[in-house]
Amino acid sequence: MYFVCFVVKNGVKILISGATGFVGSHVAQYLVQQGHDVYALVRTTSETQALEQLGVHLFHNDRAYDPESFRAFFEAHPDIEAIFHLASVLTLAKLKYDDYWKINVGVTKNLLEASRKLPLKAFIYCSSVGVIGPLPEIPANEETPCAPDSPYGQSKYEAECLALDYARQYNLPVASARLSWVYGPGDTRTFKFFRMVAKGRFFMIGDGKTRISPVYVEDVVRGLVLCAEQIEKTRGQVFIVAGKESVALRDLAEMIAKEAGSKVLPFSVPAGLATMAARVCEAVCARFGIEPMIHKNRLNFFFRDQAFDISKVREAVGYAPRIDLPEGVKRTVQWYQQQGWLS
Repeated sequence: MYFVCFVVKNGVKILISGATGFVGSHVAQYLVQQGHDVYALVRTTSETQALEQLGVHLFHNDRAYDPESFRAFFEAHPDIEAIFHLASVLTLAKLKYDDYWKINVGVTKNLLEASRKLPLKAFIYCSSVGVIGPLPEIPANEETPCAPDSPYGQSKYEAECLALDYARQYNLPVASARLSWVYGPGDTRTFKFFRMVAKGRFFMIGDGKTRISPVYVEDVVRGLVLCAEQIEKTRGQVFIVAGKESVALRDLAEMIAKEAGSKVLPFSVPAGLATMAARVCEAVCARFGIEPMIHKNRLNFFFRDQAFDISKVREAVGYAPRIDLPEGVKRTVQWYQQQGWLS
């Protein structure tokens, strides 16, 4: 029986970590609209008004790195049947591996361990294509060897391996979804790129031929839910959730500029010069304990191909992105404009 079948009949109690984040908030909204009883793991300092307005139940936990921190919650809610684990520390130059490990790996382990006592039907671990590292060829797929070369990528890969180990050792219904470059209304990370282009301030670093596979947030939600609904097909496996097409970075910038009524600046910065500037910026900022404006990981956006094949998830659960890139860019730019973020 598919996960979706008993959802319709009974309504499922679902826990989401990272529900105040971009993707997590969209997952929460979708699941509430489908009639599920949704709980969100949040910090006491998190902005939760939007979740509360949706009717999401809040589980405040500032000690998720503590193995005991989940016990009281699961004792009070022993009938949680599905978990979407999206909480993560994102890429910041000033963080060390231990900082990433504490959340990306430590919290994942604690949540997995606590889940062993639940009547769990599905546990979806939200991973990242960043676990692969530099792509030896494109498009990459789930068989591409992983060689992450950043603390973020390394910690996410370790957490993913841990999640899959729990599927094997304890027969937990775990699947991992590696997300590509996610964009859409509400995102504050890709927004920086959209804003620079929309304001006519964006210039290319390098030749602009780097290819990426953007995926609209609604399609990401659909992919995650499909992996949960058909857990008997996805259990113990990894799936890449990306857009249906890759695009050259320069073409993506031009697409955004056209929609926003702006232009991409007609010059570019050589890759070597940008790399040298990033090294200097990182060194100077490290002395003052501040986040550098430009650093190696940020330059990877310009230099590294991030194009992916989604055949596996399509064939396994029927995932098919519905929002193509021109439509997704149009919706995203319009949303930013309506919010006054591009003014």
